[in-house]
Amino acid sequence: MHCGYDLPTVTDLANPSRRTLPVLDLGVMPGPPSGLPAFEALDERVAEYRPDALLAAYAIAGVVIATTALFVQQMLIALRATGALAGAWFGGLTAAAVTIIATGGSASDRVALGFVTGEAVALALIVLAVVRTARST
Repeated sequence: MHCGYDLPTVTDLANPSRRTLPVLDLGVMPGPPSGLPAFEALDERVAEYRPDALLAAYAIAGVVIATTALFVQQMLIALRATGALAGAWFGGLTAAAVTIIATGGSASDRVALGFVTGEAVALALIVLAVVRTARST
């Protein structure tokens, strides 16, 4: 069964001679998947690029921590303590670099763990800077 989409693989995108654009068959209206047979071909093509569960968990945790840090850093900006904010993010970057260098495993796992570690350290340093700055004002 044809789903109406001709999606290129990552290999196709990397090879200029095989590069194609997605084509939408206007006779098929996209909608919610009912029995999913229309998506089986796409699932098979994408399956090799799916991250494992640990890598996905690291990514999700890192994004949640980073989003929290972005909200908390607004307090430092309001307190006009942007120097402390820069120091906190630099501390997070340093922690991420040390984690990537010091841990073993695949490159993807090391980078993902470094991302989580860096974001967590940055968030902790931002919170400490907020507390310290708020007490001194």
